[in-house]
Amino acid sequence: MADLHAEAVNDLEGATLKGLWNRSPEKGQIKAAKYGCSTYASADELLSDLEIDAVFILTNMETHAEYTIKAARAGKHILVEKPIARQVSEADAMIAASDTTGHTLGVIFQHRYRPEIQAAKALIEAGTLGIIQHVELTAFWTRSASYYRLGAWRGTWRGEGGGILMNQAPHHLDLLCFLIGQPAEVFATTPTARHAIQTEDTVQGHLIWANGALGALHASTAEAGPSERWQIVGTRGILELTRGTITHWQFPYDIDDHIRTADPYATMPMVEVPVAPGKGTGDHRDVYRQFIQAIVNGGPFVDGRQGRLSLELANALILSSHSHAPVKLPIDRTAYAALLERLAAEN
Repeated sequence: MADLHAEAVNDLEGATLKGLWNRSPEKGQIKAAKYGCSTYASADELLSDLEIDAVFILTNMETHAEYTIKAARAGKHILVEKPIARQVSEADAMIAASDTTGHTLGVIFQHRYRPEIQAAKALIEAGTLGIIQHVELTAFWTRSASYYRLGAWRGTWRGEGGGILMNQAPHHLDLLCFLIGQPAEVFATTPTARHAIQTEDTVQGHLIWANGALGALHASTAEAGPSERWQIVGTRGILELTRGTITHWQFPYDIDDHIRTADPYATMPMVEVPVAPGKGTGDHRDVYRQFIQAIVNGGPFVDGRQGRLSLELANALILSSHSHAPVKLPIDRTAYAALLERLAAEN
């Protein structure tokens, strides 16, 4: 992971990779030599370096809140890997810390910058689909047993705070919030279908938005198939997306007009409309470019509040599954903290 981020920084104008810290001194020295930067003996030593303006937190999510708050108090701008934290109360504290010091807090969600996602966002914001009525998302993040053996924290409640909802699916939860907005209510089932882990490897979620739109989410590390498939249905058209593709079907008039005036068994005509490709590549360079621009001139980027949306959605899905009940957002922070502590203690 460190290579992706180091290369992204080195490829940008206006940024210099100053140094890094790794829990393993040997690994840190190897990476520092590779990228021609310094290495630090501790996170505190790195944060005390006055020549460092911004820090990138790429540790497992158990330590995101701790290091973000320390970095904000040390006067640094911060970019943290997804998800922003394990639970939304931690994200609240991270946002408050950066607000207090007046420093930028960003979250790494590079999938927002994929061309087809940017194109879909533009069409939705322009009102081309009318009112969004229905969203379906299926995502496969197939992982082997050996993947979970790469780190003792993987697939644990203490280390990750969840399974697929906290490690792989945050990208898709972020895209749901980015394109459609954060749901108002969820109901979910989160089984451990195949893997020998503490946490969920699969999620099936029912989503309801404030305007009445409905959604279905299915994601799994224990199934195989195309990486993702979207269908977004509005009153004036439909978008279908896969990784790297987007198809736009447009209705000649609104579904409400069709319901009111059409013959009893008439189908809604629709025509495929070409879609102009969106800007962006969807890699980490886009994230770092937007983050640096935000520091310099206040440009748009995925800030802490936006990064919190997908975390709260993940927490809500887990809370719903374990309480066997629908959960409204924003969630009860105290109830979720108690659930996470109980699950970690039981395992």
